[in-house]
Amino acid sequence: MDQANKVREYLAKNRDDAVHGETIKMMLGESDEPSVMVTSNLRRAISTGVISVWDRLRSSGEKILVHSALQEISKNPDTLAISPPGSVPVPSWIDCKYEPVDMSKGYKSYLDAEFNTGSKALASTGQQRMQAFNEWAFSEASKENFICFGHSLWFRSFFREYLANSSKHVSKNKKMKNCAVVKLTLRRIMTNGQAMYSIDESSISSVYLGFEK
Repeated sequence: MDQANKVREYLAKNRDDAVHGETIKMMLGESDEPSVMVTSNLRRAISTGVISVWDRLRSSGEKILVHSALQEISKNPDTLAISPPGSVPVPSWIDCKYEPVDMSKGYKSYLDAEFNTGSKALASTGQQRMQAFNEWAFSEASKENFICFGHSLWFRSFFREYLANSSKHVSKNKKMKNCAVVKLTLRRIMTNGQAMYSIDESSISSVYLGFEK
């Protein structure tokens, strides 16, 4: 939670950054470019999102979409969601005691569980969820910018799946640091009615913290 609050503080202090200012303003809800905020249905990702963009939530009243397609990859117990489909998770007692942000209000007022289909099925794979997320994102025709709160293994797998096989980019082998902010452009190419997705490697940029060494 403290790491997420440092993201919040960083955004507030660097809106005029020469390199990443526009991205930061977008995260703050101050850009002319609209954006959609979306989070994994796991509580730790939700809390990261609520804290990081708290100033935007509080000023605009927008909601973060809770989306099961962003659920972490692994069979470990901490990658399973406990909230039923269509419901908003309940903040933990630790969340509720966190003084810099009113987490109880954050969970109650600023989350939309329309896309929370519950915990991943036993037979589902991370690849299927990544593909489902892409299809959903591109189906939102009027929305081009997504701010995603998720998990390091999911993101590393995303880079591995959608960067070119020949790419040697650090993101394919190293996870993002805790609460890192990384910008990328995802492209879709339609071939014989089939959607193919790829990350534009030149678009990858570390806005905050970046990748592990």
